[in-house]
Amino acid sequence: MADASFSAVAKLQIQEIVRLEFEIQSIIQQIKDSQGPFEILNSLHSQVKDCMKILEQDVNKLKILAHEEDKDSQGQEILQVAQRHQQQLESSQKSLRRALLTAKTNIEDTNRKVLMEGGSSQLRQRVQTKKEAAKLAGEVTNELIHINQMMAEQVKQSEQNMQHLVTSSKVISDTGEELKSQAGVITSSNKLLTKYSRRELTDAVVIFFGILVFFATVLYIIKKRMF
Repeated sequence: MADASFSAVAKLQIQEIVRLEFEIQSIIQQIKDSQGPFEILNSLHSQVKDCMKILEQDVNKLKILAHEEDKDSQGQEILQVAQRHQQQLESSQKSLRRALLTAKTNIEDTNRKVLMEGGSSQLRQRVQTKKEAAKLAGEVTNELIHINQMMAEQVKQSEQNMQHLVTSSKVISDTGEELKSQAGVITSSNKLLTKYSRRELTDAVVIFFGILVFFATVLYIIKKRMF
């Protein structure tokens, strides 16, 4: 569900993602229940792959919108929503693989029963079925490879995020040490200024008394000469 505080663009993006997720689940269920022929199964497989590709693009767009949000808190919430839908996509890909295997088994069982009834036409169909089964097996393998690639990308992104956090932590630590060093310099400067202020006061007192002694001496000399 889209948060009421999300921007209108983010809400529309999330709604489209949810719609695609429902469509993907519907097609996966059709694949799981499929009894053949392989042409129909291949068509459903192609449809669901296209939907998943669009869904993956929409999730990535939502992540970009999260980084463009003015408020960091709102951007984090949108990013969390995008990550949940990313996880849902990965779960759907695994469900698709299981559904394809189930459908393949169902169709082969159905064809095997037909072949047991005999007939040259069934024999030719069996040859065709093996070719289609081999094609489907190749597509399933490609799906597995795609899932593994996505998981590897997620791990790489997590490693990059961790490295960014480590770098940020080091910068903060270095800044703290620098502030401590500057605080020490300020304290030392304050002590030095206080010391100089005291010395200036002492010098002023000494000069004052020196002037008093000077004038007292001058007055004494004048008094002696006059009297």
